[in-house]
Amino acid sequence: MNALSKGNTQTLKELYKTAGIQFDFSAENVKSLSEFVKEEMKTVFG
Repeated sequence: MNALSKGNTQTLKELYKTAGIQFDFSAENVKSLSEFVKEEMKTVFG
């Protein structure tokens, strides 16, 4: 919520940092995130 309240006052990279999210779009990180989402979807949708 803190990051969202910053609105357009920070760069995208700064907003990610404020939210505690890694600003990393490397192939390794994207793969890790997609695997996480896939597993979460399995728990929700079966």
